[in-house]
Amino acid sequence: MAENGSDRMIPVISLVGRKNSGKTTFISSLIPLLEARGFRVACVKQHKHDVPVDIVGKDSWLYSQAGASCSIMSTSKQLSLVHQREQMADLEELSCIAAQSGCNILLAESFNSSPCIRGVERYVIARKERLEEPRFSPEQCSGIISDDPVLAEQWRQAGSLVFELNEVESFANFLCEEYGTY
Repeated sequence: MAENGSDRMIPVISLVGRKNSGKTTFISSLIPLLEARGFRVACVKQHKHDVPVDIVGKDSWLYSQAGASCSIMSTSKQLSLVHQREQMADLEELSCIAAQSGCNILLAESFNSSPCIRGVERYVIARKERLEEPRFSPEQCSGIISDDPVLAEQWRQAGSLVFELNEVESFANFLCEEYGTY
């Protein structure tokens, strides 16, 4: 069970790829398509480095600096939570947090080192112009999203799902077929 007390895990679509492969652009294009189909989308990006997630000098940052384990900023339209942790949250815990927030799908970017767990589908994003092999093989992923026809054909022959990088709508349609619409 996740630390937050919920064991309800929603579908997690993990999008991984080399730097500048188009992960953020793809996800940013995917979000409104899924929202229009009734999904409530949560997104998470993993950073390898310890980067600040709060604004230095603001009240919530000052609370954390003073030793608060959790600092919450609430407005009429947004809620921001900064939770001090001993270790990085895993996708299962993040999925439960997203579910508690009323979301029914989680898009995860750059969780390259996360193990594949039940409920998490990993897709590699690979751009032809990057000329680098993906970090993962077809056996380690659910599929590939690419604009490289040669790479796409290799993955297709390995039995993987293949999606065109510039056709985000086809991937959104696939997710609706897999997980239903809400």
